[in-house]
Amino acid sequence: MRTLLPLFLICCIGSFARAEEKPDPRATVESALDNCIALMEKKEHVKLIKECYSPTDLEKQMRGMTVEELVKLASTNPEFEAKSKEQLETWKEFKTKTPTYNEAKTEAKFPDLQKGDKTERLTFVKEGNLWYISIKDSAQKVKDPVKSKE
Repeated sequence: MRTLLPLFLICCIGSFARAEEKPDPRATVESALDNCIALMEKKEHVKLIKECYSPTDLEKQMRGMTVEELVKLASTNPEFEAKSKEQLETWKEFKTKTPTYNEAKTEAKFPDLQKGDKTERLTFVKEGNLWYISIKDSAQKVKDPVKSKE
């Protein structure tokens, strides 16, 4: 009996600890996008960049600048709030779409969204076991007015 009680307590404590662990929101594309939306709504821009964007892409793009410095610099732009709100609404629109995955299931592309003269793109990439927004493959493309007249 004495040997069973400690074993029982260890099992119970272990299962309580596991029950409290939340899965990483980046485990699926859908939950990763939900996380990005939630962070944008809370205006947690530093956390948003660190958690939502591909670490590989960020490393290439940051050029020695920290995420905190980038957010501080971007927030001085008078259009920052409007652009953030626009990005939030765009992500919410993407949420209503179904992404297509490459054969290796390491890339998920949402169908392009047409917004006036802009085409919005959103691609997630899997790094390790987590999904992130690909900076290089997610962007806003503006139609060339000269080409669009042809």
